[in-house]
Amino acid sequence: MATRLKTVHYAFPTLAALVDNTLTSLTQITVYLPESSKTFKSVIAYVSADGTGTAAGNLTTRRIQCRLGAAGYTTHTNSNLYTGSAEDLVGWHCVDLTSHFNTNWSGTSMTMDAQVLMDGTWTGVAFTNVCVTVYITYEYDDTSTTQVKTVFIPLNAPVGAFATSKPGTATATIPNLSTELPEASKSFRSTYIVVQGNLAINAATSDSTISMELDATGVYTSGIHEGAQASDKWHRHVWDCSAVLDTNAAMDFFLWGSVARYNHWQAYLVITYEFDASASNNMFVSVLLPGEIASPMGGPSPSDYQRADR
Repeated sequence: MATRLKTVHYAFPTLAALVDNTLTSLTQITVYLPESSKTFKSVIAYVSADGTGTAAGNLTTRRIQCRLGAAGYTTHTNSNLYTGSAEDLVGWHCVDLTSHFNTNWSGTSMTMDAQVLMDGTWTGVAFTNVCVTVYITYEYDDTSTTQVKTVFIPLNAPVGAFATSKPGTATATIPNLSTELPEASKSFRSTYIVVQGNLAINAATSDSTISMELDATGVYTSGIHEGAQASDKWHRHVWDCSAVLDTNAAMDFFLWGSVARYNHWQAYLVITYEFDASASNNMFVSVLLPGEIASPMGGPSPSDYQRADR
């Protein structure tokens, strides 16, 4: 037996709407970790949500609580004041679940529940696009026959502003995963697309949304992005596309917005799958490398651009 370390990712289906100061459950998921002799080193649940409402205010409380199986919830609440400064707000929060996993994990798979609460002080406060992802780093016996891994497939996103209707040409193409991923006896356990970037309001106050679709399988449209305060802000969306992703065929990915104010976003597909390690001759591996560009960034002129390499 040799011990190895890995990190796998799981996502909860997005909660479309969250009532202010109301603890709300997301759809339950199942986490698959089939290897033997597991020791958890770091487990983080990460939540993001978009604030909506008609006036400026503050975000007072962020809470997320999670559990495995029938165990009691592990709860983390942050009540430090998040001052709105007359801007529309996006809430972020995370919780360390390492001890919870080491205490409560058993077997090769377990159900996992998450509940989220956020509380704001502005008029008409509510939240949309509540996204929770879980990052699990653990040691395991690398002689285990069935193993699980997470890989990332980068997806193209528009360089300029998003189109305001479904583009005639695909934004990107997702490869046939049954052949792109070379391992034997694959079982896909979590597949989701992350899109993130800035919304350039440019003094507009109208609300807006983004939309995604794989081939013509049905459009996923986000909850609203509040525009009442005409403030630029960063957004993150997690789309659980498992219901429409065909892992046995290449699929076109389309991305667009309801207004032409979504600029220079990022998009990538996250795939967590089990496989037979003893029968696999080749492995697919994703490596994420950090890069750094000197700050502050330049302006809009071509002479202001910066380049980074790794």
